[in-house]
Amino acid sequence: MQHDTLVPVFTAGDLSANAEAEVLKALLESAGIPAIIRHTPPTFQRPGGVSLLVLSGDQSDAEELIRDAREEAIEAD
Repeated sequence: MQHDTLVPVFTAGDLSANAEAEVLKALLESAGIPAIIRHTPPTFQRPGGVSLLVLSGDQSDAEELIRDAREEAIEAD
């Protein structure tokens, strides 16, 4: 796999998760990992969604950061 291919590290089935995607994007970018958000428009059969994409070479680091952030959020509750 090329390291310049965009891969998803977060996906959600509806646009209400856009705020979470924005927070995760900021987290990744603060760690030096470029990220983009892609919206899937709603259709008749599905409500739309959101994906957070990074370069494939950054995928494992991004997934680790997201996993750690979610674990910290759970522990804080």
